[in-house]
Amino acid sequence: MGVLLGQAALFAVAVQWRQTQVVGAVLGLALCGAAAAYVLDEDTALVADATPMSRPRRSAWRAALLVLPVAVGLTGLAALDRSDPVGNWLRLTPTVLALTALGVALAAALRRGGHAQPGDLAGAVVVAVMLFLVAANPLRWWLPILPLGELPHAGRSQLLWTAVALAAAVATVVSVRDPVRSRRRPASRQPAARRS
Repeated sequence: MGVLLGQAALFAVAVQWRQTQVVGAVLGLALCGAAAAYVLDEDTALVADATPMSRPRRSAWRAALLVLPVAVGLTGLAALDRSDPVGNWLRLTPTVLALTALGVALAAALRRGGHAQPGDLAGAVVVAVMLFLVAANPLRWWLPILPLGELPHAGRSQLLWTAVALAAAVATVVSVRDPVRSRRRPASRQPAARRS
């Protein structure tokens, strides 16, 4: 809840003061992923003992909570776009979805690796990755990380963020599979031929 409030506050500051728009938006976007990473936090022993539900089913119920960071992110982008239409802030919609999916994917992978509450680590990694990408801009010759204003190749940036969102979604689905059920069963269950 605190991360969501921080995210909303950063977007509000970015809307109010033009000189902080990019910084506030970048931090608000990064917090989308950080907030999403907490969705899978649980003390697995207590939940597994108390809930006769598989890990994928518990994860699916928790996925509904992802609406909150996405809604705050999209609302912040819409407010920025309304206050500064030249910035084309709504182009960052795939970035909101990608960072949210990335936060959940990292948390799911850490949880599968044995971390009962991976939200802190996964959230910190998402924020660090976003800050690195914006500061270093390693793909600057091919596309802008943040396609704001009238920059060339904004479509490439949106395509990249969409691909990141899809890859993270697939990684999440793979990571939340029940470890017991994910083992392969033999192809044939027929009894071995009897010896005569």
